[in-house]
Amino acid sequence: MRTGNLPVVGAVLVLAYAASAATQQDFEESYQAYRDAVAAQQVGPALEHAAEARRLGEELFADNPSRIAVLVFNHGVALAKARRGEEAFPVLTEARTLVAEAFGEDAEQVMQIDIALLDSVPRSRAARYYRRTLKDALTRHAEDSEFIADLKLHGAVRMWDKDTVRTLGQAAETYRATGNRRSYGIAQMWMGRKHFGAKDYRRAVAPFTRVIDTFAADDPYVLTARAHLVEAFEKLGQSDRATEHCVAIGRTRPWTGTADYQPLFKMPPTYPQSALRNSEEGFVLLAMTVDEMGFVRNPEVVDSKGGAIFHEPALEAVKEFRYAPKFVDGEPVEVTGVLNRIIFEMR
Repeated sequence: MRTGNLPVVGAVLVLAYAASAATQQDFEESYQAYRDAVAAQQVGPALEHAAEARRLGEELFADNPSRIAVLVFNHGVALAKARRGEEAFPVLTEARTLVAEAFGEDAEQVMQIDIALLDSVPRSRAARYYRRTLKDALTRHAEDSEFIADLKLHGAVRMWDKDTVRTLGQAAETYRATGNRRSYGIAQMWMGRKHFGAKDYRRAVAPFTRVIDTFAADDPYVLTARAHLVEAFEKLGQSDRATEHCVAIGRTRPWTGTADYQPLFKMPPTYPQSALRNSEEGFVLLAMTVDEMGFVRNPEVVDSKGGAIFHEPALEAVKEFRYAPKFVDGEPVEVTGVLNRIIFEMR
């Protein structure tokens, strides 16, 4: 899935091996390197070491299918996390067969693989695979179980269709009932993103607000939700409500200087009609002040290309930009000399 951490599968499927082959040390080193890469969220190294640990393990533990199952699963998950879904799906399919044979069809490990498979199944087959997997899972798990909620959450995000919001809502309700605040917040985030992507800004407000109410103020999910709300409220013509989130982001996020200072909301400029007719392109570099509420003040042109025809639309656009204000000693302050380049390009 597009949220969450890489799983250290060995923490669930314990590798209690006792091989004596000369390659055992190589395997131990490779497997530990895999675990270290997972812990550090290093996707590339995790895949490299998972593949090597699987290769060595298949030589060492040929007579122990449960150990092989673990290593094949690790490899498949690493491929999926590296966004190599076409390679991941057959590996995870093999892993599911091995794990079901080694631990039983009802094992927790099989549930993990079902979700990993849903994340990597080709999009053309995602809906059919999800329906089949959900139907099968409901014969083994209660409809209000967290596993079913996990399956619905992954399925809704994977398919991203007209049923996504309804399915995410079902998952969120289960997480709320079971007290799983993190998964509840993640489901709300995806609901907000679905509405936001459809430009239904009014309906996006509630789920993004629930994200803010669920996580700590400095959690990346909260900062992302607030950034979306800034744009949503600006689109709805509610700048005062956008300001609340501009200020909250500024209070939470460390100041890194004007070089990295980017707006939370940008109004695209109006392309001059005469420039369009003549296929003219250019840019305007503007200097401005960002005040204590994140509004742009006193913009002026400091450089441009393509002629003065682009100056006025650039100045009008930048006046609608919103920034997270800079905080000093707990108080918002204005920032002068902020630069932003507006590009006029034919597409």
